[in-house]
Amino acid sequence: MLRHNLDMMHIEKNICENGIRTLLNIERKPKEHFKARLDLVEMGIRKNLHPINIGQNKVFLPHARFSLSLKEKCIFCRVLKEVKVSKSYGSNVSKCVNLE
Repeated sequence: MLRHNLDMMHIEKNICENGIRTLLNIERKPKEHFKARLDLVEMGIRKNLHPINIGQNKVFLPHARFSLSLKEKCIFCRVLKEVKVSKSYGSNVSKCVNLE
């Protein structure tokens, strides 16, 4: 009997989605949220990622080093738009990319 049945296809999909969201700094499901940044302050590590108070009830969260700039995001999306994979390997990614 199996206690857990792990579906590798969905695990790979979730890891890929989270990696792309992190690189492109997409706010839909942020992994770098305010509470995580407060944990960094408590641990005393990565001072460049600590929240910065910019006013009354306003906090700025600096971008991580691995976040892409606007120019790099355009290049990355252009590559995804033009990528071709075999039918059995993956879906048509180019249909999911909007260069605007």
